[in-house]
Amino acid sequence: MNPLVNQKPPKSSYICKWNTQTYKPEKMVSTGFESLSTMAVSEEGHYVGLGTLTGSVDVYIAFSLQRVYHLSAAHNIFVTGVEFLKSSVAAQQLTGGNDASLVSVSVDNHIVVHQIPKRGSELQKHCGFRVHSQPCPHRSQNKESRNVYK
Repeated sequence: MNPLVNQKPPKSSYICKWNTQTYKPEKMVSTGFESLSTMAVSEEGHYVGLGTLTGSVDVYIAFSLQRVYHLSAAHNIFVTGVEFLKSSVAAQQLTGGNDASLVSVSVDNHIVVHQIPKRGSELQKHCGFRVHSQPCPHRSQNKESRNVYK
């Protein structure tokens, strides 16, 4: 038996919302079995962005910890950094007026821009601010059609 082979079942990763007055957790949500590699909070504190060791990217609503965006295999290898673009008028003009835009980077030499549509928009009504088991019908799953910059 090879001792270097991991025989343990995978453990779930979690994000937790803490009460800053009582220093106690208010809410904890499992993010799945992918190990988290990086995290960012949007400027206004509305969203939490996560990158994983398998290259996936997720965005959660900060107050409810509800997942609003998931892109499996956004990168070919682990995500080294995520950062929300500023919510200025100029940034919104560049990103099409979305609610938020998250940039992810990886050692695969790609930068990916992930766009979170405004709540109540037609795209949001179709894709929803819910966990999706099926791909969004408005989003091509072809990697070449994503906002990938090399």
